[in-house]
Amino acid sequence: MTRQYLSIDLGASSGRVYVFESMDKNHLTQHEIYRFENKPVEIDGRLSWDFDSIFAHILKGMEKAFEKYAAIRHVGIDSFAVDYGLLDKNGCLLRQPVSYRDEGAKSVINEVEALFKDKSLYERTGIQHLAFNTIYRLYYLKKHEPSLYDEAEKLLLIPDLIAYYLTGQTRMEITNLSTTALLDARERTIEPIIKRLGIDERLFSDVIHPGDSYGWLKDNIKTRMKLNHDVSVVAVCTHDTASAITAISNKNRPLYISSGTWSLIGSLLDRPRINEQTERQNFTNEIGYDSQIRFLKNAMGFWLFDHAFEEYRQRNKSVALSSLLNELAKEEIRYGLIDIDDDDLVFPDCYLEAVRDKLHASGQEIFDDDQAVLKTILISMAFKYRDVIRRLESLIDRKFKEIIVIGGGSRNDYLNQVIADVTEKHVVIGPKEATALGNALVLMQADGMFEDIRDDFDWQEHFPPKSFKPESKHVTKKERSQLDRMKS
Repeated sequence: MTRQYLSIDLGASSGRVYVFESMDKNHLTQHEIYRFENKPVEIDGRLSWDFDSIFAHILKGMEKAFEKYAAIRHVGIDSFAVDYGLLDKNGCLLRQPVSYRDEGAKSVINEVEALFKDKSLYERTGIQHLAFNTIYRLYYLKKHEPSLYDEAEKLLLIPDLIAYYLTGQTRMEITNLSTTALLDARERTIEPIIKRLGIDERLFSDVIHPGDSYGWLKDNIKTRMKLNHDVSVVAVCTHDTASAITAISNKNRPLYISSGTWSLIGSLLDRPRINEQTERQNFTNEIGYDSQIRFLKNAMGFWLFDHAFEEYRQRNKSVALSSLLNELAKEEIRYGLIDIDDDDLVFPDCYLEAVRDKLHASGQEIFDDDQAVLKTILISMAFKYRDVIRRLESLIDRKFKEIIVIGGGSRNDYLNQVIADVTEKHVVIGPKEATALGNALVLMQADGMFEDIRDDFDWQEHFPPKSFKPESKHVTKKERSQLDRMKS
């Protein structure tokens, strides 16, 4: 009998609805049902998510899925981390969720850190310092928006909020909760952190784990979907990166780059790695499938390149990305090296000019050719990855021979080859939609298809990977040395 599973995968630039069909653990078919654009919008002076629109799109995607695949019995949801919605005592959304791209909460970072002087926030949570961490934004809410804080009855992270709209049940799934810097890494409870912040525990719901159920689809949702059977909304690894890593996880615990707007570079551990070195180098300890620790570091992903490319397209109409990448591969297109994580490169007036400014500030050649600037960004991304990987290997005392690249950025073959050349490691391209796949695998396990995903599912058998060997094809050994000297 063929079983069917519905995966809702909400990213920071688009949302997707997939159906996965499986006769057994050795046969899996993936169908993309619906895709929609998602981006932050300004609402009342705050950069926010239009959640009403997001949920309307999700329902539309679900309608299309149930119309074609009537045997669906389980639904899973994943999304980006740290953002949340607030419900009032009647269960109504108080305002559209503020996006992590909104910078309003930066003013309270030092105040929050000061509350944990006896034992640093990192020592307690193991979560890297990022200005958009939920902890700062929640403290900002309490201090600077007290009427909204007082009116709020529940706080739900985005996947939990979607699940609430579908089931009427409030829960908090642990992989996403672990990204907020509200969870004590060793005790796995929020109580000590929120108590120190003065945050009322009423805002928080019961914590659930991947494989647990949020509840059943509400009757009005079933009616809209024209269903005559119950459908369970199951907690998957609701943080999208946790779902993506689930898709490629195995007993060998690979080195991965989850490549998208952000690049997340890491591996898997049994327990948190929290010490002076990991704090100084700002590595994070997030929870993944089966309570493994996703030990990783964030770096800027395609945010800078995508915006710079759009500016380039405006100057060069109808230029396809594939054509540009072919041009960048040519030796005559020169390049420099910048720090892609520089704060000045996040929201500049002009991205191409901002890169030129950074080249000028570091005494490098300033390129008139926009292609050289775009090549500089991609080469700099690969060098950032190499730096993070070297630090990771040192911190966990392990050397890796290969990197598994997943996410939207994995489709950029030019960058994949550059990564191989720069890191001198074998680059393997993971499943095209690793996040949705990881989402579905947890649904399948909850349905009894697997005992342990890591033992029972080999993604390479289902999705034969493309690979890139280090060949000094785009970055030679001599160029690596030159760029290293420039960097130092």
